[in-house]
Amino acid sequence: MQWISGRLPVPHILHYEKQGGEEFLLLSEIKGKDAKNASLMKEHPVKFGQIMAETLLSVHQLNILDCLFDASLDKKLAKAKMRVEMGLVDSDDFDPERRHQTAIELLREAECNRPDESLDDRVFTHGDYTPANNMLHENKVTGIIDWGRAGAADRHQDIALMLRSLRRHAGLAAANSFIDTYGRHKIDFSKLDYYILLDELF
Repeated sequence: MQWISGRLPVPHILHYEKQGGEEFLLLSEIKGKDAKNASLMKEHPVKFGQIMAETLLSVHQLNILDCLFDASLDKKLAKAKMRVEMGLVDSDDFDPERRHQTAIELLREAECNRPDESLDDRVFTHGDYTPANNMLHENKVTGIIDWGRAGAADRHQDIALMLRSLRRHAGLAAANSFIDTYGRHKIDFSKLDYYILLDELF
């Protein structure tokens, strides 16, 4: 968050300390409420999709040459494997079409079907880019929260999760508006299902 500060609308770090094996982080308040619960999503889905895309473009436009945070597929798959082995994956939270599968089966599928990570698609990513992690006030994004999975990675990591959320909660008009505003030519639609699959393990 210190690296992002001044480049994107994020909370300020007010205090951080370690004590007794625990870590404590106090952040500044962001005005507004999360975009998933904002009336704009239901009342003006086209505008909502546009705002989500414009905000994501601002994230993806950050220069990654000095970015120390690696969120590549190698890193993500290694972490996914660790989570599966430690029993940290909640299979009850899988998307309906995958609830008949186990975490181990999804991990194997993710390992066997990983897409090519094109240098053209490598940008600074949020890692969990959804409406719930965007704060809205008066129809403007006042802050982006929950950066625990951020780092340099394929842009489709963010695009896939936002599109899944928009299709479920805001409808196709919002999803299409997001695609058109972000830039249809920048999106490899064959990658989207993979990143949604991978997200099941986090």
